Parts: sequence; structure tokens; C-alpha cells
Amino acid sequence: MNFHLSQKSLVAKFMALDPIANDAFEERAAMLQFDAGMSREEAEREAFIQVMAAYRSF
Repeated sequence: MNFHLSQKSLVAKFMALDPIANDAFEERAAMLQFDAGMSREEAEREAFIQVMAAYRSF
């Protein structure tokens, strides 16, 4: 799955997340940034994709 989200689009979608998804997004982005060595922008983009994929299954 390869998504190309602009920063503006990412922020707009992020703002629509519920509080639990928001927490999951922040935690996942931090893990990707610090544990996987991604830049913050890369980590946020990947975290958003992962959180949205998880929420689609509910």
C-alpha cells in the first residue's frame, strides 16, 4: 500500500480523528521517529496510514 499524502491533507485528516485514534497516531509517530529513525514528517505520514488502516477494520 503506497499513499502519497500532502502535509496539508495529512493535517486535515488528522484533525478529524477521534481522541483514541489521535493518541494512537501520536504514539505510533513517536515510535517510528525514534525507534525506526524516520524523520518526523515521514513518521507522521506512516503513522497516519497505519492508524487509518487499523480503524477501517472496525
